[in-house]
Amino acid sequence: EAAVARVPWSRAEACIIPSGESSAAQEAGIRVLSAERVIFNHLLVILRRNAAEFVGIQEVSGMIERLKQDRPDLVKALIPTQLTLQQVTEVLKHLLRERIPVRDLRLIFDSLARYAASTKDPATLAEYLRRDLRRLVCARYSAGRGVLNYYALHPEIERMIQEAMVDTPAGPEVALSYDDQQRLIAGMEKAIDPRRHLSGEAVVLSAMPNVRRYLAHALEHVFPDVVFLAFQEIAPECVPNQIGIVTPGEGE
Repeated sequence: EAAVARVPWSRAEACIIPSGESSAAQEAGIRVLSAERVIFNHLLVILRRNAAEFVGIQEVSGMIERLKQDRPDLVKALIPTQLTLQQVTEVLKHLLRERIPVRDLRLIFDSLARYAASTKDPATLAEYLRRDLRRLVCARYSAGRGVLNYYALHPEIERMIQEAMVDTPAGPEVALSYDDQQRLIAGMEKAIDPRRHLSGEAVVLSAMPNVRRYLAHALEHVFPDVVFLAFQEIAPECVPNQIGIVTPGEGE
């Protein structure tokens, strides 16, 4: 008998069948993934979701030492002149939590050197960096095809989020009611077609910058594999292609 399961990297429903029945399933036109492939994909999902936990001061220090060999003046201009090692580490962790690549440390340091004069807050600096890294981001999530498939938000949802924004000592926050949060989650679950992403294509949702930031923080545990991008973070040479729209769902 087949056991019902859910594919973690796409949220699609699936069935677990005995290995001896895989040939019959394929002949019937059913897509079959081997146990090895499923385990490999599971590991990738876990590593991707927890990448920030593998980066600390020691790891960042090693990355900086390697950069210092080629760009000693750039490193000197940033650390400790404008930012501490701890602050730079927090910036990189913020980026990794939202699956933004941090391999190009030279570009990141160039950007930090420009922005650090106006703020030292790691979260704010990470937001500034996102636009400078847009070419790397688009290359990753368009799979090098030059076309970025994305889901858009219905204007009602963006308006709902903007109207719920309040100022707090920690900065702007969004105080959505529980019912509105459930409507948003239901709308995303309805709009996103998990079968489209079985092969590993990223689920990308684009919105206005302030709305994007809220969605990323509020829904990261509900939709850990969704990439939330602002429209300004899409590189000019990357063609945006809307494949769906998230409309408000039914509340509880």
